Amino acid sequence: MVTELERLERRKRRAYIIGVVLLAGLIGSNALQVTLQVAAPPINWVHIVTWSAALVLVALLPALLTRRVPLLPTEIGLYVTGSVIVLVGLAELLLVRDGPVLDRLPLLLGLQYWALGILIIMGFLMLGRWGGLILGTLVLATSAGLTAITIVGEASAGHPTQELLFALIRMHVLLLVVLVLVWVLTGLREQIDRALERADLLANLAMTDPLTGLANRYAAEERFGAELANARRSGQPLAVLMLDLDHFKRINDSHGHDAGDQVLVSISKAIQAEMRGEDLLARWGGEELVALLPHTDLDGAAYLAERCRAAVAGARPLNLMVTASIGAAELAPDESYRSLLQRADLALYRAKSSGRNQVVLANDNPVVDGASGA
Repeated sequence: MVTELERLERRKRRAYIIGVVLLAGLIGSNALQVTLQVAAPPINWVHIVTWSAALVLVALLPALLTRRVPLLPTEIGLYVTGSVIVLVGLAELLLVRDGPVLDRLPLLLGLQYWALGILIIMGFLMLGRWGGLILGTLVLATSAGLTAITIVGEASAGHPTQELLFALIRMHVLLLVVLVLVWVLTGLREQIDRALERADLLANLAMTDPLTGLANRYAAEERFGAELANARRSGQPLAVLMLDLDHFKRINDSHGHDAGDQVLVSISKAIQAEMRGEDLLARWGGEELVALLPHTDLDGAAYLAERCRAAVAGARPLNLMVTASIGAAELAPDESYRSLLQRADLALYRAKSSGRNQVVLANDNPVVDGASGA
């Protein structure tokens, strides 16, 4: 069974693969343009670092394509590489290019600082609330440091700095607001996820027998209603088995209730192993189990019941010889599920009264219980 976390990991891997391919393709096209340009400036350290980072991104693709590599180290590698690309680009705009930085301010604010904002948000998406906060703070601090160096350099060169200073401060304040806001929202999302996990756990506990892990009586009755409606709508057969362990009280009296619990758990697993994926095995009460068999007629139920009886006899939990009596019944037209269960229970009673450790099939006459079906 695929869990929700596994589905989330698969979706994240697919999204990262698309992002890596697009970003690597963008950097690759830029590299090709620079190398083919006739009057191109010489290739500098910015080009080398950026292109190397693109190669690292491509090298991470196999880790994304296979589940053998854990996702977290891959995410950290992606984030660090993306940070290098963005921060090197920022350093190039602030420190490497000739001329006043103020002339490049629209490009600086409109492109590179928005890339920082995306980088901060991606940190939270990849690494969660606290990992995103730490890495986002480091990115923002690095950007602020580059900005401070730029302002000092511009002032030393005699370039105007007041407008540039105010613009860059406003942008860093905006990025700080984004960092705090996403941190808060990520915390709320994690609280909601934990609440949903607790709700799922409580719902599962409400529908599960705590000893055997099988569905409990409440869950079985809900499923009975749904399968009964489906059988009537589709015209497919529906059958049930009522199973009861023979002389189970003797086990509790002779070996203790802990031993009785272990026996019940082992027998439940043995019977469950005989069920199909669509079948439902539930603990009805005490040592009594019920099996709901969709799309199964009486012959099919009898065959499965005999397999279950043999599985119980061959299980020998705690080296004890345990047997089961089983009653089987098939749903009759317009019969209620309570009538169906009563007929299976009567068949079970006949199995016990005629020697135990056997399968008895119910008669074809529905029990009149005043219910038209529920």
